[in-house]
Amino acid sequence: MEQNIYSAILRLIKTRQDDVKNVILDGNVEDWANYQFLVGQLTSLRKFDADVRDLYRKWEVDDDVTDGADNAQRKKDSGDKAR
Repeated sequence: MEQNIYSAILRLIKTRQDDVKNVILDGNVEDWANYQFLVGQLTSLRKFDADVRDLYRKWEVDDDVTDGADNAQRKKDSGDKAR
């Protein structure tokens, strides 16, 4: 489920980036201030995308480490029961 949430967030970010790019590329920028605003939006969305991806990778690694510790504890517990 976590991956679905991340995928949905990343899709929303990508959609918003595409929308902003299309406004710029189609020449629908009202003035210089609006252009600067849109470029700022793109920059923010790119940074947010990178943050979400980094956070997902970090949680994947944390889960792997936690799972490894859980497996080690289970092995130890099963070894204690065998004695």
